[in-house]
Amino acid sequence: MPAIINGDGIFTAEGTSTTQGRLRLGEDTDNGTNYVELQAPASVASNVTFTLPSADGTTGQVLQTNGSGALSFVSIVGGAQGFVTQATGANVSPGTVNDSFALI
Repeated sequence: MPAIINGDGIFTAEGTSTTQGRLRLGEDTDNGTNYVELQAPASVASNVTFTLPSADGTTGQVLQTNGSGALSFVSIVGGAQGFVTQATGANVSPGTVNDSFALI
């Protein structure tokens, strides 16, 4: 998997026929050999660029996208605490009597 830095300063970690591109950031070597890794999906419909916020969020905030790749930190307000892992029904939408949601 070749790594390339082009003339514009863009770092590219290209995938191969069996593995996606990955960016691995290692911890301080005095602390061990662990790392944090970002990995591209195996298949991408089009190029995607995520722009990180200019500052850190506060405790409990999460990253949110605007649908165009700009990320920002936001607080989750109200609602159930959990994630929808499965939804069933002909027209699944919150508030419909015949819907089934599994929260974790």
